Amino acid sequence: NGVLDVAFDLTEINRPVRITAPEGVAPPLAEDIPVIDGATELTAMSGIVSYTTVLDVEQATAFYQQAMPENGWTAAEGGFEGMLFFNKGDRQATVMIQEDNGATSVTVMVDE
Repeated sequence: NGVLDVAFDLTEINRPVRITAPEGVAPPLAEDIPVIDGATELTAMSGIVSYTTVLDVEQATAFYQQAMPENGWTAAEGGFEGMLFFNKGDRQATVMIQEDNGATSVTVMVDE
């Protein structure tokens, strides 16, 4: 038995919540999902990796067209600049790359 005392500060309810890992703790990443060097705003959870890069969409697309096969992935049909599809065994990965407020955002979704 015990007592739980909870207090809420509801003065800033419409502000975005940002949860960051402690200094020196990186988010868990699948070993075979490459991330562009210098990535910022990196998040990873439940088969989704997202981050921002200084590369433009064309450069980031070229990175994934080379790096995914180097990590054992096979390019699937239907990919184009900004949207790529890959297979590895019975796993599928979708890489979405888009310009976002002067930077490039990358999202990799892996279906296991």
